[in-house]
Amino acid sequence: MNLNKNLIATSILASLFLSGCNSSDENTVDGKDQSESQTKNVIVMITDGASDGAWDIASFWQHGELLNDTFPFNELDTRYAMSTYALNGNSAPDNSPSCDPNAYAEGFSYSAEKASSDAAAAVADKVFAGYEYLDTNYTDSAASGTAIATGQSTYNGAISIDSCGNELKLITEYAHDNKLSTGIVSTVQFSHATPAVFGAKNNSRSNYTEIGTAMLKNGYADLIMGAGHPMYDGNGKARGQDEINYKYIGEDTWNKLQAGTLVSSSSETLGASLTPR
Repeated sequence: MNLNKNLIATSILASLFLSGCNSSDENTVDGKDQSESQTKNVIVMITDGASDGAWDIASFWQHGELLNDTFPFNELDTRYAMSTYALNGNSAPDNSPSCDPNAYAEGFSYSAEKASSDAAAAVADKVFAGYEYLDTNYTDSAASGTAIATGQSTYNGAISIDSCGNELKLITEYAHDNKLSTGIVSTVQFSHATPAVFGAKNNSRSNYTEIGTAMLKNGYADLIMGAGHPMYDGNGKARGQDEINYKYIGEDTWNKLQAGTLVSSSSETLGASLTPR
């Protein structure tokens, strides 16, 4: 997790219009209405930097028992977990001909046995060997988010590209292939790593302006809402003319967004809210 302490408490709202509703014909199979049995909406909620154990800790605090033993989780037929470990310790793509986008480097990937070990840690302040293991070669928000958004492990800092530099297909693209609408809503700057992996492809999470422009123009998301307003500070106060901050959205992109002339591949024009939220 890499949260900027100076969060911009304002919203950038870019609304693109794409029908996400299936017609009655599409919901009919062999003359029977399937609308009641089909999933209509999927919401992926990410608590950045939190593992499955964080939910158990919260459950113990509130209920005094493991999350799986509390309602409504104890009534779910199936729950899945996934590892979002980084593929290796690289900070840039490997462009060599021998690059294997699926090869974990030594010391990476996930071992449940090692993670749950209660043996004494070699370093005293880690207490358990399991804690020490989890604190070694840990992933960042970009790599873990990419794993969620694309199903592919990659290097730390990658925004939906694999370790060899190849662009990956996003879950939002799959949604559009199936005539579904998509949205990205974040409490941090909209071009930060976690929201970015669902709306852009870039070799570095630090390329905020490039990522922001891509998210607004490529049409992967029909709604983008998050922080990063260049004209307000972290307390929602208007900046002076000489203090405007275009770190998270480029000046040219912002001006076009304000003017309503920024064109997305899935909409004619975009507009941005100017009011702190």
